[in-house]
Amino acid sequence: MIKPVFLTTDLALFAMFIALIAYVTYIRRTPPLAAQWQRVFASKVGMASSVVLTAFMALTLLDSLHYRTPLASSKG
Repeated sequence: MIKPVFLTTDLALFAMFIALIAYVTYIRRTPPLAAQWQRVFASKVGMASSVVLTAFMALTLLDSLHYRTPLASSKG
């Protein structure tokens, strides 16, 4: 059975990702902040930057997943 391994740095990364989700939720509930971010995403540079940052964040989250496979038991 595959056993997940949680490193301290990975847990910190997941905590930052959860904080980002909480901040996005806060922005969506605050009209002035939502208007400012809509202007950012309306520009080509802002949208291109967000796509690149999202790709890097996805790769970072995938890279932080670790697991340990069981060792073969030696019978001899």
